[in-house]
Amino acid sequence: IYRESGTAIVSYSDIEGGLTGTLFTDGGNNIMTDPLFVNVSGAPDTWDFHLQETSPCIDTGSNATAPSDDLEKSRRPQDGDKDGIKTADMGCYEYA
Repeated sequence: IYRESGTAIVSYSDIEGGLTGTLFTDGGNNIMTDPLFVNVSGAPDTWDFHLQETSPCIDTGSNATAPSDDLEKSRRPQDGDKDGIKTADMGCYEYA
């Protein structure tokens, strides 16, 4: 994460290393764990930022601030963890 100037509040995000020592304000609901992407090894053109079934980012986003569709035009929110409650996922792809 890079902030050139001004104030930035980070919420509902999975941040490697957390926000300690940064100039960002913690707006809450952040986690600091492996997001379990499908594939982020090898050459960048093979990376896949979809979430695996056991990702801690599933159903941990904000319904109020997430876009209504993900990058593939899948509707948000969905019930990715199958608990009966539709909650947006963290990240650019909704787990279905």
